[in-house]
Amino acid sequence: MRFAFRVDSSPKIGMGHLMRCLTLADGFKKRGCESYFICRDFIGNGAKFLIDSGYQVELISVEGIELDDTWLGVPHLQDANETIEILSQNPVDWLIVDHYDIEQQWETSVHSKLPNIKTMVIDDLVNRSHICDVLLDQTYGRMDYEYKTLVSQDTKLCLGTDFALLRARFKELREQNIEPENKIILSAIFLLL
Repeated sequence: MRFAFRVDSSPKIGMGHLMRCLTLADGFKKRGCESYFICRDFIGNGAKFLIDSGYQVELISVEGIELDDTWLGVPHLQDANETIEILSQNPVDWLIVDHYDIEQQWETSVHSKLPNIKTMVIDDLVNRSHICDVLLDQTYGRMDYEYKTLVSQDTKLCLGTDFALLRARFKELREQNIEPENKIILSAIFLLL
C-alpha cells in the first residue's frame, strides 16, 4: 500500500503536523508500506528532516507567494490542483492531510479528480467540514457528536488519545523512567484489562 501526506511546516506553522505525519509514515514503513510527503517549500520547512528520515518529498513552489493568515499561502483550489498534479504522477492508495487550512472545498476538488484515492484527515480544531474516509483527532476527550455536522455519516472517526500519534522514542523514555516495582504493578493492571 502507498501513502502520500499533504502537510506543511515553517517557523509560523511549526513542526507538529509534520512530526505526527512522520510518526504515522514510520508506522506504515514498519508494515512494509511506502509513503512520500507533499509540502509547500516555505522558508524554514522540515523537508530536509523528512529526507534525512528516508522519505521522498515533493515540494510545491512558493514563487510569488507569501505565507499569510491562510497558512496555505495560495487559494484552496490552486493548492488542490498542485497536489493533484503530484498525485497524478506519483499514484497512491491513501492521501493523508494534516493542515489547518485544508477543508471540504480542497478535499472535494482532489476527490473529484482522483476518486480512487482514499482520504484521511488529521485534525484537532473541530472548526471546518471535511470530505474524507477517515478522520483522526487525538485530542483527549474528543467525542463523535463534535464532528457530526462536519463529516459524512460514512466517515470513520478515530477520536481520543487511543489514537495518539506518539513517536516510539516517547514510549522508550517512559519505560526507562518507570521504577521496577511500578513496572510490575503496571504489568498486572494491563493483564487485568
